[in-house]
Amino acid sequence: MRILTVAFFDDNFGDMLIRTCFLQLTKVALKNLNISDYELDVMPLKKPNEEQVAAADLVIFAGGGLFGLSYLGFAGFIERILDTADAHRIPVVFSSLGINNMDATEENENRLIQILKRPSIKAISVREHADIFEHYAPGHPYEIRPVCDPVVWAGAIYAADIASILAEKAERKTPVVGLNVVRGGLFKDNGIDWTLTKEEQYLYDLSQRLEEKEIDYRFFTNGSTWDVNTLRHFQKKFQIPREKLIISDNSREVVRAIAGFDAVIAIRMHASIISYALGVPSVNYVWNPKIPELYRKIGYPARAVGAADWTVDGAAMLTDELLAEQDYHPDPDELMTLYRFLYDVYAANLPSNDRQPVYDYETVRARLLEMTVPASEDELDLRTKLQRAESRYFTLFNSDDRKKGEIKRLKKDIDKLEKEKAKLQKDLKAEQKQRTETEKARDAATAEIKRLNQLFVMRAYNKLTGKNKKK
Repeated sequence: MRILTVAFFDDNFGDMLIRTCFLQLTKVALKNLNISDYELDVMPLKKPNEEQVAAADLVIFAGGGLFGLSYLGFAGFIERILDTADAHRIPVVFSSLGINNMDATEENENRLIQILKRPSIKAISVREHADIFEHYAPGHPYEIRPVCDPVVWAGAIYAADIASILAEKAERKTPVVGLNVVRGGLFKDNGIDWTLTKEEQYLYDLSQRLEEKEIDYRFFTNGSTWDVNTLRHFQKKFQIPREKLIISDNSREVVRAIAGFDAVIAIRMHASIISYALGVPSVNYVWNPKIPELYRKIGYPARAVGAADWTVDGAAMLTDELLAEQDYHPDPDELMTLYRFLYDVYAANLPSNDRQPVYDYETVRARLLEMTVPASEDELDLRTKLQRAESRYFTLFNSDDRKKGEIKRLKKDIDKLEKEKAKLQKDLKAEQKQRTETEKARDAATAEIKRLNQLFVMRAYNKLTGKNKKK
């Protein structure tokens, strides 16, 4: 049987981690159900393949903020996949669905309602805002179940990769704080007036404050090339030592980086989710409603910091609080919400024999510890990052090419205007010369008229007084 996992591929490795962690959990759930004869395929959300969907026995979305109407434009791709699933009667499941709804209005919200009415949809679980999904799916025939993000399981899934890092961290004397860096345009895209210049100055001032407190720090990203470019720009602008930067090329490296921190000042939400999964206390600046929802779920609502409180003093105080945290770890009950959902949907939609009762938390964790994340996942991450970088370079290349053509056209226009300007200047000079000659002639004529008038007046006077009579 074929299970098709739909995932969002991006060089922001938080999104890639959703896929990796989801696939590892799926393997455990299928083992739990004694299902061994299966093919586990993956399809990028933004490259829907009709044949791949039609050939599947089950289509399941791995999770993430895919639902809504925003600048990310996921709705159209989801509709295309559902069109094929509906036509071929392929069951579809949405798992750990998040919401990106910033552009939804009363006029276009019906599009979201129609998506959730599709007959192929058999189950939905959501990582946030279950109330909004209930609003968009009135009278739905399936249960909308709150679950965790798959990445919350990263501590068990990447346990072998971080064991030595955790051991080293336990021995060191100076704490290390991770400072998350993102592209400046992220805030503008989400309606927040926090420019790149403000972000960079904030990061630098905070790092200086941490040095005063004798706290070490590292600047890191979740992998996005845009974020990395911002980090490099920041490094050059403020002459940050290279050893203070962590640049990751795959999801595993992001996990390893965060595992080495004692606290995280996050901006990307998955920096916080990974931190939570690894037991690293964090705060997160709020640029999207999903962030306070995450911190509410994990029991630390005050650590979702609103834009008005993005201050160096506030961050320094929160850093002290994070470093003093003694008991920070993911809740097993929260972790199991997702696992039980996967067990249930696979049991309901895939044939199996002699299935076992659903595993408990310790058993799921033990199964995950027996597994390792395949190196092919790292290769896929890196390839995705390279493709995104090439795509962005190509976009800039085309933009540069268009600008060169525009510059060439403008130069021709300038040459033409310069010639017109020269002609106008020549005509103006001739006109000014003509005007000068006309003014001189007018002045001469005026003077002559004045002389003749004076002569006429004199003659008239003489005539009246008789001075012109001959003696």
